Amino acid sequence: MDPTPITRDHLSFLPFLQFIVGSSTGVDHIDLQKCRRRCISVTNAGKAFSPDVADLAVGLLIDVLRRASAGCQYVRAGLWAQNREFPLGFKYPWLMDLQAVMRHGCHDCPGKGRGNNKCWTWALIDEKELVQLLVRGELRSAGLDVFENEPDVPQELFSLKNVVLSPHCAVATPECFNALEKLITANLHAFFLRKPLQSVVEIE
Repeated sequence: MDPTPITRDHLSFLPFLQFIVGSSTGVDHIDLQKCRRRCISVTNAGKAFSPDVADLAVGLLIDVLRRASAGCQYVRAGLWAQNREFPLGFKYPWLMDLQAVMRHGCHDCPGKGRGNNKCWTWALIDEKELVQLLVRGELRSAGLDVFENEPDVPQELFSLKNVVLSPHCAVATPECFNALEKLITANLHAFFLRKPLQSVVEIE
């Protein structure tokens, strides 16, 4: 479920509001400019989700390169017994450097200039252009966990064997929720005790 929008109109009904505690990483649903003008502090999930999101990013990356999900479907369909062979895909030397991938989280993964295998945050992605690049073969492969109009996924992706799809589940772990609960609690305590907040959204 998407976060509830906090618009200019909503804020106008809350003249004494001083603090918005966000439970998501993205804050596109909040009118940040209005918050800035009214000196309303805004926090988000910060790095609470980062480890598990990075886990899934690495998993999707390996799956895309080594075709693990495709191999599973191949076996289940009885095609292994029928055809005997299944191409595993390909691997780059930098794939072994998982620590570097984890450090980068969901931003640029160490690709040594290979633009065909990267991890991006969805705010940087034009979904329609991404789909067309994959369809035309200009982008070698993709592992996707976030979509523009969830739960609707572009139909073109279903027929592409070089794409791994995930139902936006990167943060759906007990560890993520526990980390978020601790962060929200800490920020509420800090606000009422007039101490510095964590994961403050910088509003330009």
